Amino acid sequence: MPEYLLYKGKKYKVKKRPSLVEGYPPLIEGDLILREQGIKDISEIKGLEYLTSVKKLDLGKNQIKEIKGLESLNTLKKLNLSGNQISEIKGLKRLENLTNLDLGNNRITKIYNLESQTKLEFMWLYGNNIRVIKGLENLQNLKRLDIRNNKITEIAGLENLKNLGGLNLMNNQIKEIKGLENLTKLKDLFLQNNQITELKGLENLKWLKLLDIRNNQIDEIKGIGNLKKLKQLRLEGNSIQESIGTSTIRDHKILNVLACIWVKDFNLDINFKVNEFITLKLEDNPKSRIPKKETFIYVKGQRFDQCKFLLIPISIDKAKDFSEIDSIDKAAVKMDRSLEYTDRPVAGIPVMTEFWGHCSNLQVWAENDYDTRLLHRNLAFPLLKKLTEVGDPIAKKVFKEEIAKRYTSGHPIVQEYLKNEGYLKYLNEEELESLF
Repeated sequence: MPEYLLYKGKKYKVKKRPSLVEGYPPLIEGDLILREQGIKDISEIKGLEYLTSVKKLDLGKNQIKEIKGLESLNTLKKLNLSGNQISEIKGLKRLENLTNLDLGNNRITKIYNLESQTKLEFMWLYGNNIRVIKGLENLQNLKRLDIRNNKITEIAGLENLKNLGGLNLMNNQIKEIKGLENLTKLKDLFLQNNQITELKGLENLKWLKLLDIRNNQIDEIKGIGNLKKLKQLRLEGNSIQESIGTSTIRDHKILNVLACIWVKDFNLDINFKVNEFITLKLEDNPKSRIPKKETFIYVKGQRFDQCKFLLIPISIDKAKDFSEIDSIDKAAVKMDRSLEYTDRPVAGIPVMTEFWGHCSNLQVWAENDYDTRLLHRNLAFPLLKKLTEVGDPIAKKVFKEEIAKRYTSGHPIVQEYLKNEGYLKYLNEEELESLF
């Protein structure tokens, strides 16, 4: 392989790879970088035909209009032709070992002539004039495909790409999510800046971790119930309804999904209705000097309190110490009790994670007839008292039962709390006698 190539009298050095064995000459392969050299015609590069072992060729940001003169480079694995003036995909037939092909920012209108590129793993077609996705049938080893910034109106032609892990379709004209049924290995899906109105067609994407669907026309979070691996859901710039109901979380199992939902750029106050008496709201805290979203409990439409107690972190090596625990209060004794007296959010927990954690806790509490063992006493008893006052029939039924049950449990901290906060006065003489 020559050490230099000539283009219009200028020498370009071929970067050789070092030998893997000491005492032997460099391997007969190399990388050729010819970016931003004003090249208009590949065939004018003298000596290119002799690079029979070159692995990487970068011709990005030139003025190339036609792919030609690469026929002899059948060992080529990475080819970058981005930022040129290419209008047709051709001249690649003999490049059967390509794994990376970048044709972004050109003038391509159709995807074709890729039948020989069966080893392709990464392909970039961003910034062209493509309207229809087709011609990818043989690229069954493709792992990532980038077709953003085109004029695509429909997701199609991806049926055979069963190994695809990343798909970027942002900045197109797509109105509906479909044609993804066979992409069961997909992990990252970018659909922002389209015209999508509904979250659907995602049911089979069970390995999806990131879904970016910013700046579309979606007004409801649904259709993501099977996406149990999802870690990030980006929805900024949509028209999401302000209220997210109980059925959304229970039926679609999106508590974990929405742990990393991004709401930053669309000032959304999210409501979660536990039942007809309890609603949780993620909204601005008027007492905070710095604008930020926090979780508040509302009882019959009136703000009751700010949620302060979410999780008690238990490390694996301490887990055996909690095997006999039957209430949150007992668990708190084994932890740092400073959590019981602070108004600050638990450090390190994102706002949305904390909000959905509170929703989950209150939902479970309500579904278990307000069992006060399931919440911290500082929240469980005042909230149960308030629910009794506003006429919640379940609360009225269990209020006194919970006071008696928790007092007779013998836990000294709970007993002290019930005494000091005046809850024993709600029991009559007969009920009080039964406690002692």
